[in-house]
Amino acid sequence: MSKGPVRAVCFDLDGTLIRSEEIRDGVRRAYVADTGGVWSPGADRDMTGMHLLGWARYMHDRLGVRRSPSQIARELEARIEAIYREGIPLVAGARDALARCAELWPLALATGSTRRLIELVLDRGSLREFFRVTVSVDDVAAAKPSPDVYLRAAALLETDPARCVAVEDSANGVMSAYAAGMGVVAIASPGPAAETLPSVVGVSIDRLANLSPDIIRRAARPIVPQT
Repeated sequence: MSKGPVRAVCFDLDGTLIRSEEIRDGVRRAYVADTGGVWSPGADRDMTGMHLLGWARYMHDRLGVRRSPSQIARELEARIEAIYREGIPLVAGARDALARCAELWPLALATGSTRRLIELVLDRGSLREFFRVTVSVDDVAAAKPSPDVYLRAAALLETDPARCVAVEDSANGVMSAYAAGMGVVAIASPGPAAETLPSVVGVSIDRLANLSPDIIRRAARPIVPQT
């Protein structure tokens, strides 16, 4: 088997391009406290990589928030939006990494964030110029770890998923891209979080600033010759 040429690169958003996890953790904890729920140890870990409605269901079912999941999701989204309007917390080296990749391949954004939050980040973070297509959780039937967002991104790019490489930071995201048939570059800072990443990761790097075209090529999935 050999690795085929890469035709496109797909990027996750939260945790990959923007430092959103601390913001999201703070918003979730404050919301649970404000609405009479009870925070539990491990809740942050459980919700990492989930989409907004997933958080809402978890808070309703597990943390005692007595509002409907749809209402919880709307109110959480509004709180995050308010923070993003004060400034987008880009990961160090994000724009340079995108620029390096965009010189060689069309790029897609494939994320579990809502369309409303994506558009805000693209505009206020000055990232829109890099992406040919964007796919949000609102555009597909199922969120990560389902492969839907990555399959949709490849379809919009008119590219075989097997010729795409995804850049991800969470276990759910890695499994989503891999299930879509893509190679995966995982951004895995040393520590417990890195140990939870699935073994299907093609290449791991410790920070986005280290992403290079050579690393993208190394992460490509092997192409099985047809008989």
